[in-house]
Amino acid sequence: MIEIKSVKTAGKYFFKLMLGDDTTMKLHQDTVFKYGLLNAKTLDKPTFTAMKKDDEINTLTQKALDELAKKQLARRGLYRALKPYGEPASINTVLDQLEQNGYLDDEKALNRTVDDAIEFGSDGPVKLKHQLIKDGFETAAVLEALSRFDETLQQEKIRVLITRALRLGANITRQKLKERLMRNLYNKGYEPDVFMPVIEQELQATDLDETALLEKRLTALKGKYDLKDHKDKQKLIQKLMREGFTYESIKSKL
Repeated sequence: MIEIKSVKTAGKYFFKLMLGDDTTMKLHQDTVFKYGLLNAKTLDKPTFTAMKKDDEINTLTQKALDELAKKQLARRGLYRALKPYGEPASINTVLDQLEQNGYLDDEKALNRTVDDAIEFGSDGPVKLKHQLIKDGFETAAVLEALSRFDETLQQEKIRVLITRALRLGANITRQKLKERLMRNLYNKGYEPDVFMPVIEQELQATDLDETALLEKRLTALKGKYDLKDHKDKQKLIQKLMREGFTYESIKSKL
């Protein structure tokens, strides 16, 4: 017989079981209640073996539900998440049960994720595709689902992102602002042939007073450079050109 010395709570959903040889086990609450461990003093070996097997399933199920609560996953993605915590046969048993109970459905999860991304998100289809495939969804299914995220919808998202960026870009040149927008939108997962026309349209419609901005920058920088020294003056010109000002506009102010 296996002696049970004590049973104590060990965080949400779990208990810590101390055995007669002072070893401990962390068990899911469903296991504890099923085997009456809160009151039991001993367990025979067959019951102990069955208890451990049941607990593997209960613990994997809890882990799976926790993962699904954080994000939508395909069966394959959830299997990868559970792999460090149990044997393949037990993991597949849990996944089968989740599918039977409606907690795991690749098609519904994929469509829900894409619909939420289109309605509430800011990422583009390229980034979404990579993430969805990483989450275990089949490539063909991902591409089909993302076909709903058409160019018109993408450009609506892009305009919102550009409007936000313009509010923060009042103190940089048009060229630097354009470069920043291109980089940010690419990183967001949009293709250049989709975002470039929108960038051009929005920048053309934006009133950026680069003359006033250049004068402000010269006022801030002149004290750091000796304009009578040719090399120092060239360094100032090069710095301002790196900031997006044209050579002609800089020379006209020096």
